[in-house]
Amino acid sequence: MITFNYLLEQVRLYKKSIVIANILAIVMTLISVPVPLFIPHLVDEVILGKEGSFISIVNQFIEVNNPVYYIVIVFILTILLRGIRSYIDVIRRVIVEGVIEDIRLEMRKKILNHLKDVSMSEYDILGSGAISSKMTTDIASVIKFLEGSIGFIAVQVFTLIRL
Repeated sequence: MITFNYLLEQVRLYKKSIVIANILAIVMTLISVPVPLFIPHLVDEVILGKEGSFISIVNQFIEVNNPVYYIVIVFILTILLRGIRSYIDVIRRVIVEGVIEDIRLEMRKKILNHLKDVSMSEYDILGSGAISSKMTTDIASVIKFLEGSIGFIAVQVFTLIRL
């Protein structure tokens, strides 16, 4: 039958894809970090006129003396980082979905091969509809678990370490 060890074996077959998906998840997390930090610096340095490093960093690349331009720069950086994050997320999801679909197919094959060995009296007792319904819902539950964990294992570990 399908056990946790079987799932681990299936996941190990796609180790390279899972590592890539987790690296992409880490990159997505790192890209998301600076976006909320822009606003406090923008408010403190541009609007309130306090000393800070944000204006000096921006002025190293572009000499800007108008506060509106700093706001536009932060807006463009925010949109750019969100767009890059979304693009990376799409790539990560495609990789994870490919792995999940392959594992789902292998699970279905294994269960269908097992059902060939089940006696006809079991089908009479439970009914073929109940067996196929149970098979579908059980596979869906396992796949839902895998979808929630495969692509973000490294991020979840870093979150636990940080706590």
